Amino acid sequence: MTGSRALLVATALQSVLAAVLVGRGAVTFVRAPLADAIGVLAGVAIGFVSYRLLAARDVSAPRRAGRGAIVALAVVYTAISVAEEILWRGYAFDRVAASRGALVALVVTTAGFAIVHGIPQGYAGVRFHLVTGLVFGLTLLATSSLAGAAAAHVAYNLAVLIGTVAPRKGAFHDPLAVG
Repeated sequence: MTGSRALLVATALQSVLAAVLVGRGAVTFVRAPLADAIGVLAGVAIGFVSYRLLAARDVSAPRRAGRGAIVALAVVYTAISVAEEILWRGYAFDRVAASRGALVALVVTTAGFAIVHGIPQGYAGVRFHLVTGLVFGLTLLATSSLAGAAAAHVAYNLAVLIGTVAPRKGAFHDPLAVG
């Protein structure tokens, strides 16, 4: 399966699972509207700052990509970011925290997030996503908002996309950093 096809399949599967969890009430995405709005603003800032600190490097060969492909990737990155946060920081974190506490939940979900990303990306992907997963988990804890953690993840992935697009050349670089 090509990288693009695998990304679309993963996005679709995770999005459906996340929608089922939210639809059945297993995960509450918006808990307190005002607090979540503040969490989203903080999350966006955290996501962009994290990109500047972690992923401001290019690690792959460029591929040609037009404006339509970039917009499509932005939609896919947004969907997969929100779905992953619902699954990892919404469902899994809440389940582990309920029985073992928030610190154990942070460690378990960060490790799980990193390992899942490391399957296609290897050891470097695991190491990198340990950091990004920790940032998203800490955002959840700091903002008490799943929407805030999702905003950090979306902002981070969109920053990776924006930061790796070469507007004058029309090239797109797919860095290891997307997560």
